[in-house]
Amino acid sequence: VSWAWPAVFAPLFICSGISVCCSCAASSEAQKLEAEQGEQTSPILILIPFLQSVCVLVFLALLSVYLDGRLGASFLAVMVPLLFYEAFGILSMFKTSSTTTFNKLQAEHQAAFHFKTYQEFLINNVLFK
Repeated sequence: VSWAWPAVFAPLFICSGISVCCSCAASSEAQKLEAEQGEQTSPILILIPFLQSVCVLVFLALLSVYLDGRLGASFLAVMVPLLFYEAFGILSMFKTSSTTTFNKLQAEHQAAFHFKTYQEFLINNVLFK
């Protein structure tokens, strides 16, 4: 079979496109929910899932064109969207690992909360999520 790489990646493009649409809808719903609850979160933190799914889609597009030999850039340039993906993941980790989040979850779950200290909570979020 002598298919071009973009044709081989077509199913991934479709799945990633659906992921972009779903994460966009989820981000807008999260923003509405936070507005209803009176919470203020940075818009960039709300958009992180959308931005990460866009990074994956851009990476797949760059990779398919690079493998096809039509991109005059280095492989490191192809990997740049994945670096942004990881940077957005680190940003989201700051939100989910804050002391405010810990205190809020501890108050909501009280006796059923798994972590006794903030350090345990932080280690779980950094290493296992």
